[in-house]
Amino acid sequence: MLKTSLRAAPGAASAGPRRGAALQPPAPRRAAVVAPAYGDYDALPARPSGERGGYRGGGGGGGGYRGRGGGGRGGGYRQQQQEGGYGSYGSPAGYEQRRCGRARWAPAPHRCAAARIDRPSPPPRPTPPARPHRSGPVSYDEDGGGFDGGSRPSGGFRGGRGGGFRGGRGGGRGDGGGRGERRPFNAEMAAVNESINTAGSWRELQTILEQQSRAGLPGLDPFQLVALLLQLVNMKTEGKTPTEGDDAADFQQFVASVYGWMMERMPRFRPRQVSSGLYAISRLDLYNAELVDALVAASLPLLGEFGAMEYVRLLDGLERLRVPPSPEWAAEFFRRSADRIVKTANRDELPAIFSFCQRLGLAPTPEWLAATTDAAMRQLASRERNMRAAEFRRLLVGLAGLGWRPSPEQLQLIVDRSYPQLQTGFCQVHDLVEMAWALAQWETPMPPNWAKMFASAMMRQRRYFRPANLGALLYSLAYLRAGPEPRQLEALLQDLRIQFDDASGDDLANVAMALVQFQYRPDDRYLDDLLITIKRKMPTCTATGLNNLIAALPAMGSGVRIGEVAAEAVSRYDALIAGQATGGAAAVEAADAAQVEAAEAAAAAEAVA
Repeated sequence: MLKTSLRAAPGAASAGPRRGAALQPPAPRRAAVVAPAYGDYDALPARPSGERGGYRGGGGGGGGYRGRGGGGRGGGYRQQQQEGGYGSYGSPAGYEQRRCGRARWAPAPHRCAAARIDRPSPPPRPTPPARPHRSGPVSYDEDGGGFDGGSRPSGGFRGGRGGGFRGGRGGGRGDGGGRGERRPFNAEMAAVNESINTAGSWRELQTILEQQSRAGLPGLDPFQLVALLLQLVNMKTEGKTPTEGDDAADFQQFVASVYGWMMERMPRFRPRQVSSGLYAISRLDLYNAELVDALVAASLPLLGEFGAMEYVRLLDGLERLRVPPSPEWAAEFFRRSADRIVKTANRDELPAIFSFCQRLGLAPTPEWLAATTDAAMRQLASRERNMRAAEFRRLLVGLAGLGWRPSPEQLQLIVDRSYPQLQTGFCQVHDLVEMAWALAQWETPMPPNWAKMFASAMMRQRRYFRPANLGALLYSLAYLRAGPEPRQLEALLQDLRIQFDDASGDDLANVAMALVQFQYRPDDRYLDDLLITIKRKMPTCTATGLNNLIAALPAMGSGVRIGEVAAEAVSRYDALIAGQATGGAAAVEAADAAQVEAAEAAAAAEAVA
């Protein structure tokens, strides 16, 4: 561990050298294991943040969750709902390829009059403006209770649901995953906890660290160090941390000192501190490889003691830091976590765990997948839980993203529980797009009543559809044999016509394939406009989009214009195939990216002109 000096806040007494760890540049962004069409957030409108957790529950310490769990002061944290339910899902076919490091590639097209539709790729989602989030992981539990409130006398800092530093809800073994006896009340520690919780600037937190690091004092314990980091995360999202100048250097030195103390206290870290520490580091953008490796190593013997929320935070931190778990870590995780997840998972935690496993390229064991999916289906079947549209959508996408295939009875349950979601009118565009994509992964046509109800839900959200949403949704519905009625489809196509300039080549290819599958032929004028736009947008097409165009265009009719566009699609596709033969999948991806960049540059030049 490196020694660094900690610059005191203005006016504070100098305390001499402090422990610290050298900060390093952010970890290089490794190749993402997710399908590029997905982002991390949903399209608008944004969902509201959850309420503060803080009822006073009965029993021992621990942040109350709507009156449940331990007593004490459980200051909840506000959590924003993350778009798409932890986004970046891929199809089961692409999942295995991403796990093995291979790029997804479309098969050679069947060049015949009848269009062949492949399983839909994940629908694209735009990245909205950054939204503030509190110290807890986004949307895991909107009603989060106190963070680490169990054995600590002052109750919780902002954070997860109940649970204690050494004992979960109310001490002892509990949801927090910790072990050990409840500790007696300590007024001095309570005062330090309260000062960290109420600090209004990072300089105040720096002063607290200096004061507690002086000779004769024990220093901050693991709970307080992690709580301090989470407060820094809050301040960073609120724009209260410096980004340039001398203050930025002081801030980085301060964070390095906190990291150094965490390394010093690492043997005392419990599951909640390990998971929350990784979570906080991943959001501060101040990466320290030594500390991250130490936290991952510390988590290995504790993997059977985490609660579901701690597993979510742990996987979230690993995914954001782009730290792939080792095979030993993955095997231990799947061997020891299933029982804890089933016992402690609530609300959005199961879908989050499914999603992060997929995004990290972790292949679940059959035993783990069976146990967790059975728990998910029990949640779905429970009539006591009023499952919201966002929860339902996240659960479906999480299950589909892992490659799980339901039995006929389970699929019937999923379809039955989708009816209330579609009837309520609360399904937003991203809910509809991802719900249809998840159902399409299971390759089972939907009944006519479901198709009619889904089309009605689409029409209620008609004004919010973007070309990417509409193309992906129509493609999935074509795969489900659940297309809208002709009059509804005509209205949606007219809306698309207004937004032709915003559509990509892949979006239009998805629409063309869906029209063929629905056996719907627009009028000649609309078809001409569509073909002209496809020809103009073709440089932005990926191999999958070109494959769809080659299959769909001959089935849309005959004519000079259709022949010209189809011939160009074949030429571009053959060029990509040749690139794959000579340079491999990486060369194909580079060619795709170059085509997209060239098309964007041409569009920008045209706009300037």
